[in-house]
Amino acid sequence: MKDALEMLGFEITMFPSPEALFMPCQTGGCWSCSLDIDGQLKPACISKVFQGMKIKTDASSLTPHRVVGGFMGHKVGGVGTPWWLKSDGGFIEVACFTAGCNFCCPQCQNWLFAYLNSGDPLTLGEAAGQMTQTKHRYGVERIAVSGGECTLNRPWLVQYLSLLKEQNPDSHLHVDANGSILTKDYLEDLVEAGMTDIGIDLKAIRTSTFQEITGLVEEELALKYMETAWQAASIPAASS
Repeated sequence: MKDALEMLGFEITMFPSPEALFMPCQTGGCWSCSLDIDGQLKPACISKVFQGMKIKTDASSLTPHRVVGGFMGHKVGGVGTPWWLKSDGGFIEVACFTAGCNFCCPQCQNWLFAYLNSGDPLTLGEAAGQMTQTKHRYGVERIAVSGGECTLNRPWLVQYLSLLKEQNPDSHLHVDANGSILTKDYLEDLVEAGMTDIGIDLKAIRTSTFQEITGLVEEELALKYMETAWQAASIPAASS
């Protein structure tokens, strides 16, 4: 589908833009490129073209999906877990991991989800239900969403956090991200949805180093990602 759309003149982008189709992972994991195909949500990057398909590039009327798994208790937490909780020795939070990533870091510690190209997506209700059950099982009050890169599918993440907040009103909702597409308005949406903590994994201060760490070949894109992450990390907590 991605190739067909490009042949028809559609612009494909690795950074969100209202003038282009956002396809950041291109492995079928994040579902950011989902289209309305015959009334069903399907990722354009891996879906095949068939004669007679009815395609809508605007799929906002359909509930967002995401491949997500690995629901488990964590003893060490993630990038956004406060350091003073990490010496406790017990479980400090529960986490889930979203598939798909816009980086290709050679040292990736979670490649199973970062580059996952199979698996059925969960509905928002299924993903939130499993997360809430996992939280009760481990008896903690911190919930983390990581990946892969959990921020790639913005509609999914915002609605997922909102549903988790509804089911767990007293819990801390923690997001771990690479920060590459975290614009100020995106961060504001996450806070409004219920996010209380965020950890941004800043990779480098020089573009060349950033490219080496992330595996990104295109310098312009790497610079855009790096600058966006640093800007996101620089936003004062009081204003976000």
